[in-house]
Amino acid sequence: MKTLELLQILDKNERTVFVRQLKLHKRKSLYKLYVELQKGNNVIEKAQLFQATFGTPYAASKDYLLRNELRLLNNEIENFIVHQPLKESDAQIEKRKGLKFLTRLRNTGNYQLFNQYFNAAVEAKKNKHDYETLIDLYAIKIEFQIHHQEISKRNYLDLIELLQLQQQFMWAWISEMQSENKLKQNFAHRVLLQLGNTAQILETDYQAKLPKEANELTQYNELIAKSYLQHGQEKIETLLTALKLQPRASAIRPEKERDALTILGNIGLEYFLEHQFDQAHAYYKKANSLMHEQNLNIELLFNFCVNALAIGKHKVLIEMEAKYRHQIQFNVKLRYRFLYFTAIAYLFDNNPQQAFNLLDHEPHKRPEHEYYFYRLVYAMVYFQLRDYTLAKRELENILQSFRFRQSAPQYDKPLVKFMLRLTEVADIKGHEKYFSAALKKANIHHHKNSNTESQFSTIIYTWTKWQWKELQKKEN
Repeated sequence: MKTLELLQILDKNERTVFVRQLKLHKRKSLYKLYVELQKGNNVIEKAQLFQATFGTPYAASKDYLLRNELRLLNNEIENFIVHQPLKESDAQIEKRKGLKFLTRLRNTGNYQLFNQYFNAAVEAKKNKHDYETLIDLYAIKIEFQIHHQEISKRNYLDLIELLQLQQQFMWAWISEMQSENKLKQNFAHRVLLQLGNTAQILETDYQAKLPKEANELTQYNELIAKSYLQHGQEKIETLLTALKLQPRASAIRPEKERDALTILGNIGLEYFLEHQFDQAHAYYKKANSLMHEQNLNIELLFNFCVNALAIGKHKVLIEMEAKYRHQIQFNVKLRYRFLYFTAIAYLFDNNPQQAFNLLDHEPHKRPEHEYYFYRLVYAMVYFQLRDYTLAKRELENILQSFRFRQSAPQYDKPLVKFMLRLTEVADIKGHEKYFSAALKKANIHHHKNSNTESQFSTIIYTWTKWQWKELQKKEN
């Protein structure tokens, strides 16, 4: 009986602890069943077990109750065995403790302390040529680099170096394991020869005989890896191929289920960068349909909303911002951008006052890296409120910032200059003689810069074109 075989695994001390736990179990019938099994009869009668366990006579129609009780007792024994400490060597215990300690340090984000222990551990394991542990150590360091280091060229060069070092130790470990395996195969072959086996044992092409699932996962991962270094239609085609393989990959590795969101979002982003906004919207919509509070991807949501603005669907952004406002507030990277673009959505909705109310009007609260966008959106809001003096002030400040702030995107400078010209033209509306001449001059400036449209902030450029057309309508 399986239950008795499982109980044989427990030594005397373990069995004492197990019985103590079983007595405290809320299901009292389990202990009664255990006691009856321990009576040591060579033949265990179902009727006897049933009577002892449930206190009622056995009947064939009730056999399922006894089977279920045995299954539950087996589960208790299995769980108990799993939680007992394994008899490990001192080296195994040291390794497990060291990795656990470094993992705790990684989670604190304390770079200096983590590095101090990491470097010491790596040096010790290199001296012992312990490639398996080195792979685990570098995995912890890589996670630290990704989650606790800011995004910069230097940090990502360091990340690539760490990944390459880990890969070196992977190959070293695999090579050693393969040679150990070959050693054992040849030893077994020699024993067979000594036992009189004369049949030839053929070499196996293990690469060709990989499980189908391993090949599918490898192909899927290679497609995703390839897409990171591609652009435009080439990247889209690669991602579309990966998207077809994704259901199978997630069936084999459930953690890849979330990849569908990322792939759809990346296809949408690539179409957006190619200014194919309708195609982008189709893929963003598919991604959005898969999103809910538990798997929410704020960056993907932001890209979906901004692309929707580009095709005139400004209400999408307003609705999504309202729906996920709480979660957006906790995203340090994008909460301010969401604020600005929601304000722009209200501008496209011809509701500049709502856009104004949405913005934070205390300058000292503006994040340094968001200075440019904050002022630019303010200028747009003032423009639609027809407060051209304040709009010009914001735009002039932005032009000054191009000289003094490295964070200001220089490629938008022509756009800001045109917005200032646009504001100046709008400000003299009513003086028809001057307005017409100024409009003509601004028109020349507009066409001169229209060839560099792709370099501008797409949504702000779209808003500028819209306001330009509105001014031309007023002249006519």
